[in-house]
Amino acid sequence: MDWLYHERNLRHKIASNYKKRGVDFSEFYEKKYLPYKKSQSLITGVEKKDITKKVSLINSYLAALDEFNEGNWITQQSKFRPTVLEEFLGLLFKDTEEITLLGLGFFNKQIYAGMVISEGGIPRVITKDVDFCIAKEITADFEGNKYLVRIPIIAIEAKTYIDKTMFNEAQFTASILKQGTPNVKVYVFAIRNEIGLDQIPSTSPLDEVFIVSGDGKIDEDTVYDFYREIAEAISRIKEEALITLPGRLFKLK
Repeated sequence: MDWLYHERNLRHKIASNYKKRGVDFSEFYEKKYLPYKKSQSLITGVEKKDITKKVSLINSYLAALDEFNEGNWITQQSKFRPTVLEEFLGLLFKDTEEITLLGLGFFNKQIYAGMVISEGGIPRVITKDVDFCIAKEITADFEGNKYLVRIPIIAIEAKTYIDKTMFNEAQFTASILKQGTPNVKVYVFAIRNEIGLDQIPSTSPLDEVFIVSGDGKIDEDTVYDFYREIAEAISRIKEEALITLPGRLFKLK
């Protein structure tokens, strides 16, 4: 599973002996992370009770991670905590039936954002990195030039907190992605909010911003609402794909 971003982060810190504490990371990996990943992986349902279990597990893991990082000796640049959220999104959606039926995958690099004609009249694919994306990966052939294209269905910016600068960056990402794929849905999934009410615009290219905690712990009800909204958006794509003609084109509205 290439979307296990936090596990990859941990393995890198062990291999690089991050701050000469590779042994500590190895112990944390064995005693905390692997049991956490196993417990999450064993949950295969997508009902409210299943989401509740997943949220309980990530809350416990984040508490263990914060204890391990007491004194904040792990730099923010290493994205140690944010990758927990990015990976959690994969754990949250891994058993969504519509994702399997449509042949979708989880990605965070080189997401399709449009095309341009470069020098010599050669088409070039524009891409954008995002924190987490549910996309359809295809191989496109343009005049003999083959490209691996990841068409975004759902794009999510996962943040431990979101402030005005991050919010504006997320809006920019949404604008770029929607230029290439107008139907893509773009969300922010953040633990803590630092945006003032007077800084929230009346319109935005973002489809929604979910703040999933008010007291430090991730709220199970908010995560379930988040899951249902995205699962239903993907389900509508599946239904649209099943429209047959002759028939009523507006039946889904």
